[in-house]
Parts: sequence; structure tokens; C-alpha cells
Amino acid sequence: MKHFFPLASVLLLSSGLAAQLTLTGKTATAMGAKVACGSNSDAKTIKAGTALGRRGLRVSAAVRRCGFAGSSVSGFVGRSRRTGRAYSAARVSISGSIFAKGTAQTTGAKDGSHTAAFAFGAKTTTKGKFSISLGGFASSGGAAAVKVTIGKKSWSWKSGARSVRASMNMALGTKPVMVMIQAAGKASLKNRRDFYRAGASVTFVADSSTGGGKCTITKGVEGCGPALAGTSNSSSRGHLISLKLTKAAKSSLGLVLVSRDGKTFKVGKCPLFMRPFPIGVFRTDRSGAASHRLFIRARTALTIYVQDVTLGFGKNGVELATSNSLKIACTK
Repeated sequence: MKHFFPLASVLLLSSGLAAQLTLTGKTATAMGAKVACGSNSDAKTIKAGTALGRRGLRVSAAVRRCGFAGSSVSGFVGRSRRTGRAYSAARVSISGSIFAKGTAQTTGAKDGSHTAAFAFGAKTTTKGKFSISLGGFASSGGAAAVKVTIGKKSWSWKSGARSVRASMNMALGTKPVMVMIQAAGKASLKNRRDFYRAGASVTFVADSSTGGGKCTITKGVEGCGPALAGTSNSSSRGHLISLKLTKAAKSSLGLVLVSRDGKTFKVGKCPLFMRPFPIGVFRTDRSGAASHRLFIRARTALTIYVQDVTLGFGKNGVELATSNSLKIACTK
């Protein structure tokens, strides 16, 4: 019988994924928001040169029964659960609304815009693609604009135009690639309510072929009957480990065990992992065989040991049997 066990449980045993991509950010100009209605006003500002923290940066201003304005900057590094690819992303968004005689707007530079600077890098040379997205909307009394600059190339959007989508191939390394995102917005009351909303994002996704690594499987400690063998099939997304158990008791229940170090102790005549971590349950077929599959994400460096344990019913009641162990060593 075939069984598939997700690698999420196996990865709990590893030291974790080392982030190859790096991303830092800061405000290149002051970043502010202002709302004014007659004698009532509110303004907030974040100074130029303020570093982007883990939660990003946000500034907002509001006047009751008048309006609000706000801006936010964020950046993060992650890995796609679907594709396994590493990515780094930066985003700037602005919004404002006015529903009394007055204005709601972004502030910072003299023209009312503000700019955030991001440094995209990698610990080792990593090929990939930048995806750029700009867009938004505004009422007749509102206006907004955003601009993205990567090196000498730039993309712009302003209210009334179609959203902008672009991409460019690039390799990141220890010398970061600078990305600038500029945004500006303003709304003045012309209708019952006027507003603006806009944003720009830049995402770098590493090529799936970058640093895929490989896994090798070698035989470990001998068991007491069942035989366990395995093969590894590597691709850009990861490594599919196929395990085949034979010579086990017919129609018996079994456990797939994983160990960090592969050390065993004797239970009767059978070696068993000293510190096992169970990742799945299976049942052998009428010939005493079973198949398991494990998936290890690409660019994961770890070494684990796998062993099958079966419980069969014989003349002396429940009989425990352990297979030989297998050492699975994967590189980035």
C-alpha cells in the first residue's frame, strides 16, 4: 500500500531554512499625512531615514466629521508554500477621504509626495525576476500617483490611467539592488465625498532552478526482519523520497519513524530509534509490503534517519519488528 507523508513534520527536525534573500527598507523622505477642514486639522509625520521594522511603517491623520489620510510601507522575505520559491517583497500604499470642505493628503517632499527606499539582496548570487505592480483609483475630487524605480528603469501610474504591470530578470547578490517607491495623493471636496487610494509593490521571486540541492540515501543499522529501501527524485521544487518496505508481516500495522541522529537501542533482538519522531501510520498488504513517500522542499539542508516499525499478530500474540534504518542527507 502506498502512503504519502507531508514533509512539514520532518522539517520540524531540521535547523530550519536559512534565508538566502535579504531585504531592508527606510523612508527616503519624510512620510506624512494631513487632514484640514477650516480651523480643524491633524498632521502626522515619520522622519526621513526611519528604518523599516518587522511590522512596517504606518502614518495616519484624521479629523472627526472631516476626513482621514494614511500611508503605509512594508517589506518582508518569505517562501511560497505552493511553489517552494523564496521571494522578497516591498509595498507602499496610500489612501485618503474627505467628506467636508477641506483636504486630505500625503506629505513629505515639497510636492507632497513621499518616498521609501528598499535594498533587495541575497547572501549568495540568486537569479530571479522582479514583478512590479502599480495602480489605484480616485474620485473626481481626488488624485493619486505612484512611481517605482529600479536602477535606471522606472514605471509610473496616476489616477485615471490603467494599472501598470511589468517584470524584469535580475540576479541578486551581496551588493543590494536599490528600489525606490514614491507615492502622492490628495483629495478636496467636490462631491458629497471624495477620495484617493493607490499602491505600488515590487516582488523578487528566485528562480526555481537556483540552489535546488540533492538528497542521498544510504543504509544504516540492520533491522530484525523487514527490509526498507529508498530512492530520491530531485526537481526544482524539491525532493521526492520514495520508500519501499518488504519482508514484513502480512496485513500488519506500522509506524514510520524519523530520528535526528539514528541512534538505536535493542527491544529484544530488534533495534529501535532511541529518540523517534513518528510521522505516519501505514498497513502492509497481503505480501507484507508497503510504500511511503516524503517530500522535502528544495534548498533545505538536513540529515535525518528513517525506520519502519510493524506490529503483527503471531503465535505469541503481538510481535514487534523493525526495519533497517536509512540515512537521508539533503543539501541546498
